[in-house]
Order: sequence, then C-alpha cells, then structure tokens
Amino acid sequence: MRGWAKLYGPQSKIQNSQAKDLFDSALRLDPDNVEALIGKARCLAVGMNNRWSASVVEDKKQAINLIDRVLSKSPASASAHTTKGSILLFGRPEEALAEYDAALEIDPNNPAAYAAKAIALVVSGRAREAFSPVQLALRLSPRDPFAFQGRFWLCHAHLHLHQYGEAIEEWSYGGIWVMTV
Repeated sequence: MRGWAKLYGPQSKIQNSQAKDLFDSALRLDPDNVEALIGKARCLAVGMNNRWSASVVEDKKQAINLIDRVLSKSPASASAHTTKGSILLFGRPEEALAEYDAALEIDPNNPAAYAAKAIALVVSGRAREAFSPVQLALRLSPRDPFAFQGRFWLCHAHLHLHQYGEAIEEWSYGGIWVMTV
C-alpha cells in the first residue's frame, strides 16, 4: 500500500524509485504478491515513459515478465492489462491499445484505462479517435489528480489534427500552462 501511495503521489524520478523500492520490499516478503508485481511493473513503465530509465531494454523486459506472471495467475486483472499497455505504449502502441481494450472489457468504468487508451490512439496516429475515451475518463473521475494528463493528451490530439485554437483552449482550460511557467 505504501508503494501505491508513493506511485500516486507527485510524479518524480525520486518518488518513482521510492515506490519501486517499496514494491521490491513487498516482493521479498511474498514473491507472488500480485499487487506488488503490478506496482513494480508500473514503476518500471513510468520510468521508461518519463525517460528516467537507465536501461529501457532491461526495464521493459523485466516489466513484461512481471506482468506476464500476473496475467498467468489473474488474467482478469484490469490493472495488469492497463500496466502492460503502459509498458508497450511507446514503441508498440497498437499492442498497447489491445491491452487497454482488454482492461476496459474487464472494468468498463476504469478512467485510467480510458485515458491511457486515448494516449495510445494519439501515439498510433489515430488522434481523432482519442477524444471520446479521454473525455469519458474525465467524466468518470472529474477530481482525478492526474486529470491534467488527460487534458494534455486532448491538447495533443488537437495539435495532431491542426486544430490549434482548440489546442490552446484545452491547454488553458486544463491549467497546464501553470506547469510550464
């Protein structure tokens, strides 16, 4: 639980590393703890996706192994599918989309999976399709502390479609400009 609290706190390389250490501690006590396996894999994905990883190849391999262990035990884990999608997102976005769809099949009220699906759609060149899932994520969890990321990807989708006015409006509405000052 402490690992998840760190992971869901303010994102930084240090926070992510501390969360990973907490998941490692849990796995030393119980190597088959599904939540700790998912948490460690998610930390690895966050590190890769934020370019904090010292070795993307090794971290990706380790994260996939962790998630595949979880999915072999708990194939109906929406969190595991969402995490696997995050691992695959940059480099294999179509495979990531399949994982997000699997997560949403299991849990159709999962705002994180909808938001992640939107990101994968933008990354895979399907920006026009990204609006619906990210807007649904924002409706499902309107006070989500990570809502700014959904707003960022809405802005990004508008940019891909050359909708510059809408992108600026989204950027301002989402409060993202505060983060860039």
